[in-house]
Amino acid sequence: EIGKSAILKDSQINLETGAINELLVNINKNSKFSYGYEHSYESVMSSKCEKLLISTDLIDKKKEDKTYKELNELMMTCEKLNSELVIVNSKNEPGKILDGLGSIATINRY
Repeated sequence: EIGKSAILKDSQINLETGAINELLVNINKNSKFSYGYEHSYESVMSSKCEKLLISTDLIDKKKEDKTYKELNELMMTCEKLNSELVIVNSKNEPGKILDGLGSIATINRY
């Protein structure tokens, strides 16, 4: 049991790290990305979004502010449009990087 839990945790951290690294490469190339709520929202709604990255910190803040419904609808739209949704733990390094970019970002198809 403990082994499976550790493997799942490692695999989630690897997924988060890979997504953040991909985002940073795109930022460095200045192409196929957006960050911040407004720009990320636009990328999802225009079907440009390939991956939507959201930090656990943003989810917690939206729940505290009673504005989680809007974020949840964005996540559901993302999945309906066949985009990948990656929830990034704010306690880990990839999450800290994402929180520094506004807690939400997209990797775009084009």
